[in-house]
Amino acid sequence: MSQKEDTNDNELRVDILTELQKRNCDHILKSILSHLGLVSLYQASSASKSYSAIVEDFARSHLSKEKRSGLQQLADYLDKPEQL
Repeated sequence: MSQKEDTNDNELRVDILTELQKRNCDHILKSILSHLGLVSLYQASSASKSYSAIVEDFARSHLSKEKRSGLQQLADYLDKPEQL
């Protein structure tokens, strides 16, 4: 299990999305990710490499072509360095 113990307060932390992916619980991942808007999906995909892969798989499998295009356009726009 992907667990990390926080030594400051002795809480056990679990990366639930990665655990669901490892256990082939795609239907649960779909249920969770389908509640997110494009900006939230982009932010999640930027959190880590594993989240990026999870969101990419979700987008490819469950988002319409228009929403996938919108997500890509949002990523392209937000990843550009600001021009003055």
